[in-house]
Amino acid sequence: QLSVVAAREAVAQSGFDPAREGSSARTATIIGTGVGGDTTHDQQMRRLYGGDGRVHPLSIPRIMASAPAAHVSIEFGLTGPAFGVTSACASTNHALAQALLMIRAGVVDAAVAGGVDACITYGILKAWEGMRVMASDACRPFSAGRRGMVISEGAGMFVLEEFEAAQMAFNGANVNH
Repeated sequence: QLSVVAAREAVAQSGFDPAREGSSARTATIIGTGVGGDTTHDQQMRRLYGGDGRVHPLSIPRIMASAPAAHVSIEFGLTGPAFGVTSACASTNHALAQALLMIRAGVVDAAVAGGVDACITYGILKAWEGMRVMASDACRPFSAGRRGMVISEGAGMFVLEEFEAAQMAFNGANVNH
């Protein structure tokens, strides 16, 4: 859900029209995530081990790390390459770099790319706590006096394309508004 909302905002702000003829197949969807659908995983394991003995039939499409890319590509009807990148805390950077490389190589003309994570569950918090890396006081990521990390959730998406195409889309959007 976070990735789709962030992608909607990115597409709206960019002036990119995914419905433009030929754009769908030449637009990639590349989204990084460190964990994937941990909330679904947590809920379904409680259901399984709590006595129901079953999990929801859509658990796998919700849990897999490529789910955000799949949902965003479906949202905009994009039929180009769509996949997830998972490389821990660097997942979003790697997704953006992969999108840039694909555009530069001429594999695609544009990409909806970025990152998302929604991993705040009791189990994940306890796992990080067990590593003894969590901050004991406050979130201060750029402070020399920080005392650890803080888990968060969110999404950030971009529309990447060649400069000339972006400039034309932006100028066209400004003319019409």
